[in-house]
Amino acid sequence: MPKAYGDYIILDILRASGGMAVAVSDENIFDSLKDWAANEGIFLSPEGAAATAAYAHLLRSGVLDSSDRVVLFNTGAGLKYTDVIAAALNLKTPNLL
Repeated sequence: MPKAYGDYIILDILRASGGMAVAVSDENIFDSLKDWAANEGIFLSPEGAAATAAYAHLLRSGVLDSSDRVVLFNTGAGLKYTDVIAAALNLKTPNLL
């Protein structure tokens, strides 16, 4: 995301809790978005898909185990970003004019 609201607060919490931040690529984000839509029927926002992509990365890398309890927050909806998502996935959009 270009600028996180309260980013300094989030970084303070990460440091105090011993947590970590994970960066994922746009490709991983949109792959996760497609996966969740196809398998769970959830149209994540890109920022929500960033969380699911990071979760998958942490599982693959062994930082997390499949038995770990994890809460992921998706506070947006993919419907707010249909133009961005369509462009990223090379989907054709209808000409409404």
